[in-house]
Amino acid sequence: MVVVYMSKSHQFNCRHRASCTYGLIKLAHRLHSLAIPVSTPSYNFDKNQSLNDLWKSGGVDEARQVFDSMPDPDEFAWNTMVAAYASTGRLAEAKQLFEETPKKGSITWSSLISGYCRYGLENEALQLFWQMRHEGHKPSQFTLGSLLRMCSTKGLLSRGEQVHAHAVKTQFDSNVFVVTGLVDMYAKCRCLSEAEYLFGRMKFHERNHVTWTAMITGYSQNGDQLGAIKCFRDMRAVGVESNQYTFPSVLTACAAISDCWFGAQVHGCIVLGGFGTNVFVESALVDMYAKCGDLNSARRALETMETDDVISWNSMIVGCVRQGFEEEALLLFKKMHERSLKIARVSLLAGKELPLRADAMLDGHRGVVLSGRGSAILEGRMGDLLDRRVGAMLGGHAGDVLVMVSAKRQLATPWLVTSIAIWSDACLGST
Repeated sequence: MVVVYMSKSHQFNCRHRASCTYGLIKLAHRLHSLAIPVSTPSYNFDKNQSLNDLWKSGGVDEARQVFDSMPDPDEFAWNTMVAAYASTGRLAEAKQLFEETPKKGSITWSSLISGYCRYGLENEALQLFWQMRHEGHKPSQFTLGSLLRMCSTKGLLSRGEQVHAHAVKTQFDSNVFVVTGLVDMYAKCRCLSEAEYLFGRMKFHERNHVTWTAMITGYSQNGDQLGAIKCFRDMRAVGVESNQYTFPSVLTACAAISDCWFGAQVHGCIVLGGFGTNVFVESALVDMYAKCGDLNSARRALETMETDDVISWNSMIVGCVRQGFEEEALLLFKKMHERSLKIARVSLLAGKELPLRADAMLDGHRGVVLSGRGSAILEGRMGDLLDRRVGAMLGGHAGDVLVMVSAKRQLATPWLVTSIAIWSDACLGST
């Protein structure tokens, strides 16, 4: 039998950490079970190291077994287990362990609050935050940062303002981590003046990719596309690297004002930065080129995508319709159906941009019916489309549509018959 004594803790920890690092959770747990605890000052350190290694390598349950084997867990052990449960979404277990913690410190509170924030439980997070303050514990910069990220994601402006007020009161309003969260929160909540004020107060070396991206997104969302592009230029000028969140924001701004030239420059930055295979960036590129009318570039961007993205296909369809390439739009529509991609309403409504031929429209409707997506909502949308076009497009030949439907063995839905009947009467009345 192999026996590992804790007096050899350094060798044991090296083997244990190596096992965790390479994903050998069972081996790490086996090594720990073979260890015979002896009374040494490093006993808790060894256990805590095991807890930390197991949790970070995904072995939360194994870490709990180590925790339960400790006769007298210290504050670090309690905090580690609360953080392990909270960060992996096991919030009920995190809350139970939090309640059992004999000595709750700021880290203990912050770990559970961060877990609630990460998984979108804003009420629980904010309630625990106020309780933390009421019991005399001082939230850290990371606590405030977690709350601000949650507020920005969910658009909770009033809550974010309360966190901001607390940051001012506790003199965290000059902390780079907190100010970054505030800029992001105000920008995403469409309070651009507040975001600009805080951003302007930051020193140049304090502005990171998060704050720059927040400002670019804020300008774009508030309709200031030139401001977004200028902000991106300034970001590049001071040497701050863009990422997969920055590029879609500035590409959206380019698409909104049809600035294909600058969009192509951004595309070059994307390639040089190694973000050309990111699905969000690729989707933004397709959308930008399509809205700018450069369908060849949009098509190339769509064809090089490694993953079929519904948004990109829809953007391409809308772009084709707006440029008058209805045949290609219909072909893309059929390909979406063949690839079992979800046909979005925007693809159907794109036909309102310009008149389609009757046979093309019916083929499009046939795709909807065969795809199983002819729900009441989608049928209503297509019905509205046809109702708007039957009179202008068919004139006195409305009856031919029914013959075409019969020839294609297509379902003559009530809205189709009704539209033809209405517009046939209108045509007869006008002659």
